[in-house]
Amino acid sequence: MTKLFLINDALLFDPSRRSLFLVTDYPQRAVVLHGPSSECLARLLEQNNQIVSQKYLFAEIWEKQGAVVSTNTLYQNIASVRKALKSAGLSEDIIITLPKVGFKCVASVREGQISDFIPAEEKTNKPPEAVASSEVPQDEQDNKKGVLAWVIIFGTAGVLFFLSCAALYLKVTEQESVYKDYSDIGEVNGCRLFSSYSGEDKSISTFKELGERYALDCKNNKMAYLTINRLQQGQSLLICNHPLQNKSAHCKSYLFREEYHEK
Repeated sequence: MTKLFLINDALLFDPSRRSLFLVTDYPQRAVVLHGPSSECLARLLEQNNQIVSQKYLFAEIWEKQGAVVSTNTLYQNIASVRKALKSAGLSEDIIITLPKVGFKCVASVREGQISDFIPAEEKTNKPPEAVASSEVPQDEQDNKKGVLAWVIIFGTAGVLFFLSCAALYLKVTEQESVYKDYSDIGEVNGCRLFSSYSGEDKSISTFKELGERYALDCKNNKMAYLTINRLQQGQSLLICNHPLQNKSAHCKSYLFREEYHEK
């Protein structure tokens, strides 16, 4: 049976689904965390009201998988946990940061099965059917309008992103490529790496960290073109099956924006 955590009698965390739910919304609405953030939250809840050291989190979450990450990555994941808890509806900040030491969860935490927190009748009973009416309730109209607005916003953003990627691809395949002055860093994690940043160590560490956080395909000697934002606010990346000078090259584009993290 899956073990769940009830946080402050209001929020359910299901580690197996990497999801947070308000008790009143279970299981219809969920806030999903990515893998390392979910693991961080699970360890903090398991050792509630105890100091969880940075060394322990590194060992349990990354080193067991053969990965080595920076302290900055750990702080980014803790920031993601805080953001997810707030988005799920928890108003209190339940995670205390102990600089250079670790973290401490100070919530009211109970462990158990879903049946311990959600009565069976609440999970199986259907809500009362609405009285037949030709008039749609105002709150339902507002919800539909809100959903439609978000669909339009995300749809427009998607089209613009696609067009920008297409324009970038056409430009980089021209003879005077914007990547022609990129530094040839050499082979890193299976890819031939070219970087806009002249520092070799910075380019290698950035590319490796992205590879640890995302599934980057560097098989079959692919080419990777890394653009590092000089203000350190994000990176963009092209991974191609052939050099960009080759008109038959096929590329996949990535855009990474740095999340808020603590210092």
